[in-house]
Amino acid sequence: MDSAAPDWDAIDFPAARATAADPSTADLVAGDRTAGCALSLVADRATGWLVVVIAHPVTGETFVPQVVNRHDHTRMRGSVDAAYGRGPRLHYALACAPGIRGLRARVPGGTWRVRLVAPSGWAAICLALEDVTLPLEVAVLEDDAWVELD
Repeated sequence: MDSAAPDWDAIDFPAARATAADPSTADLVAGDRTAGCALSLVADRATGWLVVVIAHPVTGETFVPQVVNRHDHTRMRGSVDAAYGRGPRLHYALACAPGIRGLRARVPGGTWRVRLVAPSGWAAICLALEDVTLPLEVAVLEDDAWVELD
């Protein structure tokens, strides 16, 4: 496996989507689910890369916005739209590094939704927002302090 860049042709994206649909499988590294959003971080068996799969549980649509090197210290966030400019927008965040203990997310002024690190060492959180203009506030719990994730 080349650690600098993924071998896009070798990654089994259909298998990652299937694993995301069945979270009881061993290839699921971390995940989060809400009524409007499902996030799965899936280990690709052929390459070792981690595939980010985000899904809308109601429509069944799935998106693979990126892959992650399992050996990198990672703090990331992103979002996908099922249809440009229309809700819901599916937001997600992932983190894995020494000292990271969790993630939290909310709409500005809303209640924080908190997820702790999974046994794999990864923290994962997702949230669906109907208003595509609303930003999502995300923070990482690192060494007992919440740090905003840009």
